[in-house]
Amino acid sequence: GPDLIRSTYLVDAADFVACHQFNLLERMKVVELARQGGTVLLNSPYPADEVWDHLPAEVQRQILDKKLRVFTVDAHRLARQVGLGSRINTVMQPCFFVLSGIMPKDDAIRAIKANIAESYGKRGAEVVERNNRAVDLALAELAEVPVGEFGAGVRGIQLPAEAPEFVHQVTGRILAGDGDALPVSALP
Repeated sequence: GPDLIRSTYLVDAADFVACHQFNLLERMKVVELARQGGTVLLNSPYPADEVWDHLPAEVQRQILDKKLRVFTVDAHRLARQVGLGSRINTVMQPCFFVLSGIMPKDDAIRAIKANIAESYGKRGAEVVERNNRAVDLALAELAEVPVGEFGAGVRGIQLPAEAPEFVHQVTGRILAGDGDALPVSALP
């Protein structure tokens, strides 16, 4: 929109969540703040029909409980394929615009490609063409992940039952990516 966003609060119910590094799903609470019925976009090295089995069990549970729609694209492979190396922003951006619906698809793609020409034009026509191909391939390969049954996924961090109370109540929460929720009084 035309107005600046000036907020001092964290998002607590996101309509759209994207994870640009698949391995972060094991270490961070990526989908925790997705709202009921929201959309998740994953940059995944796995095809859509295999993604479910590679998701951590906690992520599977949240997807099922919140009835999230999950989409995937292998942004790293596509970026390499068109000669962009590890730069995946041009692959992920059109996927976001198409899935979020914040503007009509054709308008979004036209705006993205115009921005590519403006941003990369001075680097030559080949660089512009590579980025435009990345946009087109991203949209062609964006796929919805079939949601499966709970329990087929990878298990998260497991602490031994005999670990000290501090490890369970503090260290474990930090390792699970929930350290921001700890009160200061919990820390020595």
